Amino acid sequence: MIPLAKLAGQALRLAERQAEAKARRAVLKAGGGAVAAVFFCIAVGFAAFGGYMLLSAGLGPVAAAFVMALLALGLGALVLLIAGQVARSRARDSAALPPEIEQQLETLSREAGQEIGKAAPYIVLAGFLAGFLSGRK
Repeated sequence: MIPLAKLAGQALRLAERQAEAKARRAVLKAGGGAVAAVFFCIAVGFAAFGGYMLLSAGLGPVAAAFVMALLALGLGALVLLIAGQVARSRARDSAALPPEIEQQLETLSREAGQEIGKAAPYIVLAGFLAGFLSGRK
């Protein structure tokens, strides 16, 4: 029983290191995306101000503000349309399962449902051992 507990402890430590590395990469990616979004918003703001100044010389301040507002509205609508298309295509791609795989999954879930009653004490014991072995000293 000792080698099994030692193996489970090693597996838990490996899984913990992998999860930490994955979380670190996700945080760096999200942080980088946030910084890029801030700089993008600043750039769009300066572009809008420059466009307003350019248009206000020829059209006047009210007409220039109206044109810039229409431009911002059009760009916002375009971004929403693109985001909607991307979301729909991802939903379509992820939901498509061939019928034979769906049938195999249903069969497996029925078999697992019958076996779960027999496996429940072992699952509880494995959870207890995992918690016990991952405890800090």
